Amino acid sequence: MLVLGTGGSDALTSASAPLQITLSVNVPIRSLTVRVVPPTKNAGCLPQQRAGAMAVVFSRFRDCRLPLGTVVITNGEVLSHVDVAGSDAVPADGGKHWTLCGGGAAQPCTGRHGRPGRDQFQAITLGGPKKASPGTILGYAPLCDIAFDQGSGCTATSGQSANEGLAARVPSLSTDTSNTFATLVAWTAAP
Repeated sequence: MLVLGTGGSDALTSASAPLQITLSVNVPIRSLTVRVVPPTKNAGCLPQQRAGAMAVVFSRFRDCRLPLGTVVITNGEVLSHVDVAGSDAVPADGGKHWTLCGGGAAQPCTGRHGRPGRDQFQAITLGGPKKASPGTILGYAPLCDIAFDQGSGCTATSGQSANEGLAARVPSLSTDTSNTFATLVAWTAAP
């Protein structure tokens, strides 16, 4: 009840009534789709589909190269900044991991001629503005996916896709003697 005084014993009184306010909020939901298409030729490694990611199993004895089109990243309905991140390479026996080197805040590669050193590996996306070019050197933190960099800072429009590949460089020496290692490469859509 709202009471306004008019100075004296008379008071203006208003009955209370429910106040209804309708507010429409449009919250943009960023999303992307990751689709893995296994290569038809032996690439030295095997890609596998994961939710929003690609797992890659490779040999400790040789570098691998997944060709363009192995993974197709498609942005959802909202303008987004597309990022990509890597993870350790885990041996089949669950022993000593290989750590990423050379990208973002990852440690430097300590092998000869900039190659991965002991228990290190390097993963690089393939594809970019010139399509066959090396892309993003992966780190643990999300980094701009160069395949979406058309001078716009890795921004993807609604429904925009990029065909990508991956190159993985194995270490000069591995503490773990497993024959295969697996890593995960994940993409995210950010504001």
